[in-house]
Amino acid sequence: MSKIKSEEISVVVQGAIDKENTPLCLKSIRKYLPYAEIILSTWEGSDIEGLDYDILLLNNDPGGFKDKCVSFTNNLLRQLISTKNALDKVNTKYTIKMRTDLMFKNHNFLKFWNDFLMYDDNYKIYQHKIITSSFFFKRFLCDKKGLSVMPVPFHISDWFQFGLSEDIKKLYNIELPKEPEQAEFLFNNPYKGFNVNLLQASHQYAPEQYIAYNSYKKHIKHTPVSFQNYMDFNSNNIEESEKFIINNFIILSPKEIGFMCLKEQTNNDKYKIWCKNPLSVPYLLWNGLYRPYVYRILYKKHCDKRYNMPIKIRLSETIEKIIIARGRKCIVR
Repeated sequence: MSKIKSEEISVVVQGAIDKENTPLCLKSIRKYLPYAEIILSTWEGSDIEGLDYDILLLNNDPGGFKDKCVSFTNNLLRQLISTKNALDKVNTKYTIKMRTDLMFKNHNFLKFWNDFLMYDDNYKIYQHKIITSSFFFKRFLCDKKGLSVMPVPFHISDWFQFGLSEDIKKLYNIELPKEPEQAEFLFNNPYKGFNVNLLQASHQYAPEQYIAYNSYKKHIKHTPVSFQNYMDFNSNNIEESEKFIINNFIILSPKEIGFMCLKEQTNNDKYKIWCKNPLSVPYLLWNGLYRPYVYRILYKKHCDKRYNMPIKIRLSETIEKIIIARGRKCIVR
C-alpha cells in the first residue's frame, strides 16, 4: 500500500453541477480521502448551495459546440478551462482530476502507485506515470463484427486521473483550441483519404485526443509524429501513440481504481451499468479499449520484458471474451 496521505492530495472536481450526483461525488471524496483539498471548478450561475468543497471556482462558460455531422456536443474547451483554472490553485504534492458525476467506492487506486514503474526513457514525459481509467481509454473503434477497425491514436481517458501535481499540470499545460474551428474541422475540410471512418464526426480531434496529442507534441524529447486530425492515422503515429501511452500512464479498470460513474445513459451507452458490471460493456467499445489485460500485455512489450501477467487478469479477460465478445473477433496486439 502506498504511504500517500489524503492531506497531500488536491481533488479537482470539474464540470457542470448535477443536483443529484455532484453531492454524492463530494461526499465520497470526504469519506475516502478525508483530509484532501476539494477544488470545485464549475460555471457561473451554478446552484452550489449545500455542496461541500474547500475552494470554489465559478468560471465563465464558453459553451459547448455542436458537431456538424453527428449528435454530439464537443465540450473540450469547457473541460480545459475548468481544469486549467483549478490546477492553478493546487499547491499539494498530488492531484486527482475527476468529473462531477463520479463517486468513490474506495481509494484502491493508491495501491497501484508503485506498480508498473519501468519505462522507456525515450518516451517518458512525466516524472511519474499518471493513474487513469480504462473507461473510454481507446485504441480503436470497430464495427459490429470486429472486422472493420479504425485506430484512434492518442485517445486517453479524461474521466479520472491521479498523479504528481506537476505532472497533471504538465498534461494540461497546452493551448486552448480555437472554436468552433476545432469542432467543425472535418466538416469544413472533408477527409479525402482511404482510411475507414467509423465515427463520421466533424471535429478535428476527440477531446481526449486533443489533450494527449498536444501534451505529447509539446513535451516529447524527440521530433513528434504528425497527427493532423482523427482521420490522419498511420502505422507510425499509431505505434508512437502506444509507446507514449504505455510509458506515461497506468491504466486501471474502474473497479481497480475504486470509482463509479453516475452519469445517466447517453447515446445508448449505459455508463452506470458499466461501472457496476464490467461485463455489460458493449462489445464494439470493449474490443478497442486499453482494458487491464491489454495494458499489461503492452507494458510487457514496451517497458518490462520480465513482467508476468497476474492469473486473475488472465481469468478476467477469458470471462470477458466469453460473455462480451461471444465468439466475435477480439483484437489485442
